[in-house]
Amino acid sequence: MVAGNGFSRTTNRLRVDWQRRQNARAEAPYRRGFLQFYQQLPDKRNIFYMFFTGGLLHWVAKSLSYVPDDVNLVLLGSALPEVDQEWVRDTVAHPFYHVRPRINDKIAWSFLFDANEQNFGWLDIDCLVLNSKLFDEMTSISADDFLNGAWWYDTGFGFFLAATYFQFINIRAVAALRATGLGVSPNCYSFHPVICQAQGGIQYSEALTRRLRRQLLKIVPPDESGLPSSPEREGPYFDTMIMPQLIARTLGFGGHQVRHLQRRGPGGTGYNFEEISDELVHIGGVSYGSDVTDFSKLYRNPGIRLRYLLGEMVALDAADGLPDAYVKRRKLVVAELGRLGMTPAAAKEAAYRHLTEERGLTTHAAQLAINRLGAAAT
Repeated sequence: MVAGNGFSRTTNRLRVDWQRRQNARAEAPYRRGFLQFYQQLPDKRNIFYMFFTGGLLHWVAKSLSYVPDDVNLVLLGSALPEVDQEWVRDTVAHPFYHVRPRINDKIAWSFLFDANEQNFGWLDIDCLVLNSKLFDEMTSISADDFLNGAWWYDTGFGFFLAATYFQFINIRAVAALRATGLGVSPNCYSFHPVICQAQGGIQYSEALTRRLRRQLLKIVPPDESGLPSSPEREGPYFDTMIMPQLIARTLGFGGHQVRHLQRRGPGGTGYNFEEISDELVHIGGVSYGSDVTDFSKLYRNPGIRLRYLLGEMVALDAADGLPDAYVKRRKLVVAELGRLGMTPAAAKEAAYRHLTEERGLTTHAAQLAINRLGAAAT
């Protein structure tokens, strides 16, 4: 039995190592290409990046409609059909780089860590910045902070960590991380390899090495096995951008709460109940639905599924001229809502009531979240 377990562990390690090498080879030309793309950008100051994969142009359009023209925004896409790429290039007035292989947001973050020479930000495509002045606030970052953020959660270890939805990064702090020689990545980390990709391709977590464990234990208590406790209470697992924040904290860098919104995890009430405000609305988890008629397990709950259908209805109406696939998607959403006894107009009214009566937004903010259209399009 012991020998068998040892053989299984060895086989698994070889398989993981092989997959990592395959991923690295597939990504390498695009990493070089992104670096060249970045070097040619006319303005590298205070860039905000939006990352997205196939089937999500409606959310890109929705989020973009709240971004002022003077914000230095760059789009990073992965595994998009050619027609979607053409739509972005023809419709959106911002620089755009496409990575042909399917990568996740964690790998996209690593592209940004490798290339950027100045402070930069990240905006999720399902994050609606209703108060445009927040972009200026986010870019005002202290030399002592690793990042500015809007959504936070209490680790229970005496400090807060930021969610990725809307962040701004101090590039000097990133340089300090590199100088440690610990190989800190924005990727997820775990003691045993886990797959960190919801769909399309296989991307593994980074290894929680002995050196990283020793560094983490300076600020994080050990669990019952002596491993660093996860601030997300998910065993020895650290999700996207958690490791850089933790290691930066061991080096003396903090984080500034530009807003004090509460981040909630996938357990309990879930992403659909992230704290929102009249300034910021985060929908959460929109990339996990493979199809409106076949959402993943996260959306099997009828109430949650209805709210995502309402969100899809609102987002799909956020831009004209989307590719045919999105026209078909809207028809599916309308049909699915019809089976629930809702017309498109009734769906928007239900979304409005949800935002005002259940989530506490003002009338103005709820109307803005539902009705704001294509301000960022050419």
